[in-house]
This record gives sequence, C-alpha cells and structure tokens, in this order.
Amino acid sequence: MRGVSLSPRKIHGWQRNVGISFVLFVFIVLFQALFSYLRYDNIMLPAIGLLSYLTPFPAIAFAYQLAVRGGMKSIDHFLITYVAMMTIAAATIYLEFAGVASPFFGQVGKLFVLNDVLAISGVLRSAEVAGWHAATAASAVILLGTARNASNLRKVLSILLLLFLVVASVLTGRRKMLFLVVIFACGYFGLNATFQKGGIRQILSTVVLATAVLIGILFIAGVDISSLTSSQLAYHVYVERTENVFSESLDRFTTMVIDPMSDIYEHFGVFGAGLGVSSQGTQYFGGGTDKFFIWGAEGGIGKLVLELGIPGAIIAAMFGIVFCRYIWRSVQHTRTMSSHMARFSYGLLAVLVANAAEFSVSAAVYADPFILLVLGSMVGFLLAMPVLAVRERSCQPSEQQRRSYLTQKQLAVTPFRIGGSL
Repeated sequence: MRGVSLSPRKIHGWQRNVGISFVLFVFIVLFQALFSYLRYDNIMLPAIGLLSYLTPFPAIAFAYQLAVRGGMKSIDHFLITYVAMMTIAAATIYLEFAGVASPFFGQVGKLFVLNDVLAISGVLRSAEVAGWHAATAASAVILLGTARNASNLRKVLSILLLLFLVVASVLTGRRKMLFLVVIFACGYFGLNATFQKGGIRQILSTVVLATAVLIGILFIAGVDISSLTSSQLAYHVYVERTENVFSESLDRFTTMVIDPMSDIYEHFGVFGAGLGVSSQGTQYFGGGTDKFFIWGAEGGIGKLVLELGIPGAIIAAMFGIVFCRYIWRSVQHTRTMSSHMARFSYGLLAVLVANAAEFSVSAAVYADPFILLVLGSMVGFLLAMPVLAVRERSCQPSEQQRRSYLTQKQLAVTPFRIGGSL
C-alpha cells in the first residue's frame, strides 16, 4: 500500500456520484468547527467533532484500495481477524461477569448501572462500545458462515461463535445493541431471498440458525449462575432487560429523535451549538454538560441538528441520500456480474443499514474512532465489490471460448480414419 493515495476521489465512481455533495458536507463540517471554536474558545471541542465526522473517509479509501489490490481474500482476512479480536474481547466480558477482578476490566469513570443491571465492558472499558463490537462481530460471523463454499466445520463454528457473541452483547447491559444483529439478519437474508437464486433455502437455513441461537440463549437464561459471584447479578436479569427492547423501540424513537428538535431550535437557533459539543469525550474539555443539552442529541438526527445546525443537517441529509444511491448502484452492478460477490455485498449493506437505524436513536457510540474505522472499512469493501466482480468475470472464459476449447479437446482425443486405417 506504499505510495497509494487514500483520497476518496480515487474510488471508482466517487466523483461522478458523490463528489459535489461530499465537498459541501466537508465544507459545512469545517465551518461548524470554526464556529464552535469561536463560540467557546476551546480547540478540543471542534477537534473531537472533526474526528467523529471525518474519520470514516480515510478508512473508506484505505479499505477500497486494500480490497482492489488483495481481492476477496484480503476482505476475508480482515473480517476473520476482526472476529478473532472481538471474540477475545468478548471473553473478558464473561470473565468480568463471573467476578474476575482485573485493572484492565470495567467501565471507565463511575460505575454504570441501568435499572439494576450493571454495565459490563471487559477490556473494551465501555459497555456501549463492547456491545457494539460484540453485535458487529456476530453479524460478521453470520456473513462468513454463509459464504460460498463454507465447510460444515465453519458453519458449526459460526453457530457457536454467534451464540457466544450475542450473549456477550446481552451481558454488556446495552440492550439496543441486539437491534444491530436483528436488523442485519433481516436485511441480509431478505436481500438474498429477493435477489438471489436459492433464496428460500437461505431463509430456511437462517431459521435453523436463529432457532439454535435462541435455544442456546434460553438454556443459559434458565441456568442459575448467580452463585458465581456475589457482586454481579444473575444472567436472567440481563435477559429480562433485553426482552423489552423491541416493545419500547417506538417510544425511544419518539423521545430521542422527534421530541428534541424544538428544544434544540429554541435554545441554539438555526445554526446550532457548534461542532463537537455533544460528541463523546468532549465532557472532559468543557462539552457534554447540561448547558449543551446533550440529552436532546442522543439520537443521531438530533446530534446533526445540534452540531451542524438546520442548514448543515439538510446538507448532511442530502449527502446521505446521494451516498446511499451510490452504494445501491454498486450493489446492483455487482449483482449483474457475480452472484457470490452480490451475496457478500448484501451482507455489507445490511451492516450499514443496521448501523444507520442504530445511529438514528443512539449516536454516542459513533464518536469512537475504532468503530468509525470499522464502519468505514465496511463501506470501502462494499464500493470495491463492482471492481472485483468485473475482474473475476474478465478472468472467466466466455461461452464461445469454452465451446472452442471443448471442440479442440474432443478433436485431440478422437481417432481419425485415413484410407480405412488409423
């Protein structure tokens, strides 16, 4: 990768599809960063804000170039490495739940308890971040386990890893992260069932997989493990907290997305409060306090309106719409060229859809640089799929070439009679 430009403009179709809207988006982000600095005389607020808004784009360019140069193997290696790392991290969540004390475990800052449920994070040091990585790794396991030519051993390991990671996500106490896995599964297998041959068989295999995971969770939920430690709650308390995440989703959407809009406009006007004021981490540098009303920006839409203002939020929405069209065109082009790459594209797209839904109601975790790098990598891999599909197809012989090859092979082994003899 030495000497390779990491500018998004080097991505195939970027300038034609999102070039102008991307420039406008970067401009409004920089404008609000300057506005935030002049308003609060605090360089750390816009610095953290810039990090949260612009970090994904170098990751997109890097992942795109990595995939174009390394092919599908480089993407597989990336996802397998990520799953392996998050599996180790998830194991520390179990250890912390079991009462193992370590200076490397636990929530950074004060003890975090929600409805009598202690937030657990392991070595990731944040329950929100730990829950996100466990859920995203579980989604990656589903994608890898249903890939073309996946062996039976790989499928069995995928089921076990999926169960392990989903339970770890529940143990963090951040129930909304379960939404990521559910929305991913619905999107991934729904797209496969709609556009791929053998989609019904894919859905049946999914039902079996989901049933196995559900039975495993229910089995663990019925086991009394409260005797493992006196400082932690029994597992069924975490399961009970997770059970009502779906029933409360509509109320949460109303509370976190719709209701805060009028309050944000009333307190900060058309241009908002400035970049970085509600980003995670700014509370240590003068942001994240009551004066910024960050409770109204917990949802992603509220965060955009608060930090970018109404004009900036409109520009961000326009960029998002144009970018979504660009991604969908990439998926459609891949579908016409390669069926197995299209299946992989559906998985990457489902990851992005799940995170868009999660961002709309809870944006705090999306200020974490590592999470932004992972998501940017997913986008970069997805945008590289059409290039890989065209390359794969160009390497395959055409139908006429295959017929010519078979004819020549047949002539080479068929005896010819000349003058009545061989």
